[in-house]
Amino acid sequence: MKIALINGSPKASGSLSGQILQDLRERLLAHSRQTDGSAIDADVSIYQCNKPQINQQDLAQIAACDALVFAFPLYVDSIPSHLLRCLSQMEEYLRPLSTGKEMRVYALANCGFYEGVQNKLALNMMQNWCARTGLIWGHGLGIGGGGMQASILGIPDNHPMKRGLAGALNNMTRHILSGSSADHAFIDPAIPRFAYQIGGAVGWRQQIKANGLKVKDLALRR
Repeated sequence: MKIALINGSPKASGSLSGQILQDLRERLLAHSRQTDGSAIDADVSIYQCNKPQINQQDLAQIAACDALVFAFPLYVDSIPSHLLRCLSQMEEYLRPLSTGKEMRVYALANCGFYEGVQNKLALNMMQNWCARTGLIWGHGLGIGGGGMQASILGIPDNHPMKRGLAGALNNMTRHILSGSSADHAFIDPAIPRFAYQIGGAVGWRQQIKANGLKVKDLALRR
């Protein structure tokens, strides 16, 4: 089974989308050896999609996969513009090949908002892209509290702060390996909203001081 993990963050490195895909890759490889006690030959590759065009070699490799998994940050309640350009290019390439091919598409959208459901419109767009391209929609996961989620990816799955994210990623893993589909799922940070807001405010203050400004400058307007 060939699986393409497609990082749709505009960042060349250090993105939450990239970290999530690395985590998901490890889960896919681990679960492929444990499903029903038998091994699934999972070939998992990661592709960077941080520019508004995909090279032909990557397109050909992606087209040969059984499952595509996109991860991207939410931009103005939507998909980042460079990724939209890539999706248009992929649509043109994949549509003639989709007849008779059961390729499923999965997506993980993350945002800085507390509520994971803020990603719903972007996941709907990915689902519509599947329908237009002739592919099968698998499952979408909307992740809220992106800044905090990045800091907990390295802790054990059974930690209270990570149980929600780990459970959602394990669920996504099962759907990908079994080739099944499901409704969107959404997760919020494992802390109250007020605590998340306080943590965010502390982060903004640290960043503005690191750049030689004062906290009061946060209120400046141009």
